[in-house]
Amino acid sequence: MNHFKYFTGAWWFALVLTIGTANLDAQDVKTPTAPASDRAWLWSELKQQKTFDHLETLQKEDVNQFEKLLIETLAELKKPKQAIAVKPLQDRWAVLNWQLHESPSSEMFVLREHPDHRYGRGAYAFRTAPPSRIALQAPHRFNDLMTGSIAIKLFHSQTVSAIALNTIHRSAIDLSHTNLHFFNAFTSAMIKAHQGIAILQIHGFTNQGKTGAAKSSSIIVSDGTKFPGRSARQTALELKTTFGAGDVRLFPVDIRQLGGTTNRQATIAHGLGCPNFLHLELNRDFRAKLDADASVRASFFDSVSRGLSN
Repeated sequence: MNHFKYFTGAWWFALVLTIGTANLDAQDVKTPTAPASDRAWLWSELKQQKTFDHLETLQKEDVNQFEKLLIETLAELKKPKQAIAVKPLQDRWAVLNWQLHESPSSEMFVLREHPDHRYGRGAYAFRTAPPSRIALQAPHRFNDLMTGSIAIKLFHSQTVSAIALNTIHRSAIDLSHTNLHFFNAFTSAMIKAHQGIAILQIHGFTNQGKTGAAKSSSIIVSDGTKFPGRSARQTALELKTTFGAGDVRLFPVDIRQLGGTTNRQATIAHGLGCPNFLHLELNRDFRAKLDADASVRASFFDSVSRGLSN
């Protein structure tokens, strides 16, 4: 009888374990695959091209049309994803020689130039949900190595509403210092369409050949002005707490170089009353850590997020 009780107990345990395992397997099957497919899709859509786009003379009317339609697109993307009128938007963008592509999960969209009309106008991605107040820019991804990769990874894994990437080499046009470009229109449209938006612009620098604080800095925080506002000051403090005061500098308090004071997107943001434009210079070692380590990216993103003004 004792053996029977033991056998019965063992049988029930095995049955429960089998059912539990089956349930876990069923849960695994039901786990959405969209995030993984979105990740592959995103890299495919935004990957660096082997040959850079060539420059075409920019027309102010084209840039204005881009900004107007982008504001309308951002308003549409705020709707529940099943209510977004994707095809009409795609048709309207096609008239301007742009392609609006939808991710497998319908939670992301990429806006890029038509392959037959690549003139260095940039590549842009947007998230429908969850709502986020943060947008990222990497205007020099072919020069400031890994900045584009870091921006894409942050967009995919963190609550980032949009990213803007250059598609043309800096030697042809410096997107941070030009008065007329679609990058500027993106900046303006994001601020007009999203109340309280924060724009984080990622740059890269080398410590070699630098003097003073720039020789030993890993991160230089600026808002593009000579009198940093609350967001720049608080973000620098948060980053110092996370990564060490000796590695993080606030321009121009701790350092007099690489402050982005002639940055065109910063000028646009401040002119539109946006207090949350941050110019973030990262040295090569720190960029390598951000690019390779998801936990470092998460700590970096959380620190910056805490520093932003409400």
